Amino acid sequence: IEIFNIINKDLQDLYAGCEKRKEEVKHIIAALSKEVSTVETNSKYPYPEGTFETQVSNLQAQLKDAQTNIQKFTQDKRVIKEEQERLQTLFLERSDTQQKLQEREASEEPNLRHQLSLYAHITKVFWTDEDGQVAGTISNPQVGDIKSFSLDPLKHSKFELVNALWDMI
Repeated sequence: IEIFNIINKDLQDLYAGCEKRKEEVKHIIAALSKEVSTVETNSKYPYPEGTFETQVSNLQAQLKDAQTNIQKFTQDKRVIKEEQERLQTLFLERSDTQQKLQEREASEEPNLRHQLSLYAHITKVFWTDEDGQVAGTISNPQVGDIKSFSLDPLKHSKFELVNALWDMI
């Protein structure tokens, strides 16, 4: 959602920039149109010959640049909209996946807890947390005996650890 909000903000900033640039272009075009209109109304040509044509060609170049910029901004807007739609789809897919994982976790956790409870009940092994040690107690309810064990996995191989536990059970 945070990524979507960042992208959405960037889109809004881009749209605002496009609109601002569009207004600037409109003002430029309006100013240029007004300037052309003023020149046409004057009967006396106060400039050296060829100046008007130069100004008109400059204005036409500016107009062409403005039109090119408008086309570019329109294309950028379309690309950003497509990217926004793609990200929205991706967000929805990820939300669905997250929901499915949460549902799976909710359904599997009680089953796993039950299996661990059965394991502890059948083997009579109850594990304790000791720093880096394989430790716990093994109870034998038939004789009322409880044996504690603590094995160092660094001093014994996995094979030896397993055999030692089976011998105690």
